[in-house]
Amino acid sequence: MPACPRISALLLGLMLASPALAEPHDCLIEPQAVISLTSTEQGRIDEVLVRRGDRVRAGQPLIRLEDTIQSLQLEMASAKAGTDVELRAAAARVAFRRESLERSERLFAKETVTEASVEDKRIELTLSEMALEEALLARDMAQIERRMASALLDRRTITSPVDGIVLSVEAAAGEFASDTEEMLVLAEMDPLLVEVFVPLDYFDRIAVGDSYQVAQVAPLDGLFEATVRTVDRVFDAASGTFGVQLEMANPGTDIPAGTRCTVDFDQASN
Repeated sequence: MPACPRISALLLGLMLASPALAEPHDCLIEPQAVISLTSTEQGRIDEVLVRRGDRVRAGQPLIRLEDTIQSLQLEMASAKAGTDVELRAAAARVAFRRESLERSERLFAKETVTEASVEDKRIELTLSEMALEEALLARDMAQIERRMASALLDRRTITSPVDGIVLSVEAAAGEFASDTEEMLVLAEMDPLLVEVFVPLDYFDRIAVGDSYQVAQVAPLDGLFEATVRTVDRVFDAASGTFGVQLEMANPGTDIPAGTRCTVDFDQASN
């Protein structure tokens, strides 16, 4: 028996209006950032410590430049900062001048020495105290010079700013490094970003902080939870869509980036 036309029309209307029957939306899993590294220093490259595809940690050395001069500067600054001979000598002179002044004041009280002699002792003590202040300043400056020398030496090693993957290595040992030549390209892989364009009908239904399931497209079959980070408020009038960006944890950098995926905004993650 043929279906009632009224019922068929009603079912069709429900199918078209029901968001539960909508298809998952195509998306793309991308790195958090792609970082191009150059050298802040110039000089000959001594070592390249990583290769394309290597996983790296934040702070891990990637490239070392020749650093003989900087190492010697640090050694010299450390030697200068490690001695307190001038400071101890200045302190000893102050102690001696103070005792000498006290002795002269006692003798002046007995009218054994002149007032001019006492004033000379006071001047000598003042000059010794100023010399002690200079020695203290010199000690502090030596500590600063040592830290500066250490920082300059550290700049001869290029380290990873993030946890990630080495996308490419453009440098080789023996080459000359400069601040204009790209040396390495890294992909920051934790967290990953999921980019998707969604029809305008979903605008009031997706909010920052909502969680959804992101499914990799075959031949991959992973299923991961992602949290909405950004909902664009500027629409693409031509396609009638708006952009949504989700954030997906990837602590072991095991989830690859640059892969297609789907996300179902009609099925929120619990």
